[in-house]
Amino acid sequence: MILSHGTFRFMLDFALPIAKNSLGERSTGLNGAVGKSQQCMDLNFCKCSRAEERSEEMKEENPTFKLGGILAIAIGFLYLLLGVTFLLSPTDGVQDYKVVLPSFADSPATTVLYGLEAALIGLLALGLVPEFSKFVGSDKSALLKWVMYLGMLGFAVEAVDQLRSLNILPLLTDFYVSGNEGAKTAVLANQSLRWIDTTCFFRFGLPGLWILVVSIAALISRKLNKILCVLGMVGAAFLWLAMIGNLLQATTTMAIGAGAAIVVGPVW
Repeated sequence: MILSHGTFRFMLDFALPIAKNSLGERSTGLNGAVGKSQQCMDLNFCKCSRAEERSEEMKEENPTFKLGGILAIAIGFLYLLLGVTFLLSPTDGVQDYKVVLPSFADSPATTVLYGLEAALIGLLALGLVPEFSKFVGSDKSALLKWVMYLGMLGFAVEAVDQLRSLNILPLLTDFYVSGNEGAKTAVLANQSLRWIDTTCFFRFGLPGLWILVVSIAALISRKLNKILCVLGMVGAAFLWLAMIGNLLQATTTMAIGAGAAIVVGPVW
């Protein structure tokens, strides 16, 4: 087929530029579509990466993903056992050694079991206190960090005191039961030797302070349910009630405070 000179000039002047423009527009549109697709892929990748990072952060911040979660479950279970033992023991909550020592001589099992459970709670709490304090923000608050150390001190004294009591109480019992009136008088006069923390300030007061402060911090930061935060505050109040009862030598007050704290403890 032979093209005329006019037809050939038309193709050069009009047809080819139009074809080039059309191809250019299609190429630009294709490149734009590819670019948008790439942007969407990058955005989705960023979202997935951020979600994974947030998930890892939650695992790091949440004590249930760490040792603290295991310790919390174990301590809650031990508090249940401690409550049952407290109810079955004829001497726990009783401060009159004229009753405590003869009762221990006849049936020492519940008192020994109570002491072991309380000591184990104190030891496990040494691992839980820093984990839970970090969960509510102790790494960002000097006050929370200071109260954390006080709580650990209180639980440490509780563990030491309970284990020490299990060693001293049998000795006091033997002297009292087998001794004469002079020996019994001497034992009753030195009954405070059973405990290092005779005021219960360290054993009840400091853990109560820690529970109160972290409960308030968790309530403000919304890290825990409001009901659990309130239960923590109530439990702290009962621990202080037990401490006041001990200071005033009010057996009933101390028993109510300690018993109620044991009940609230597993729930919290």
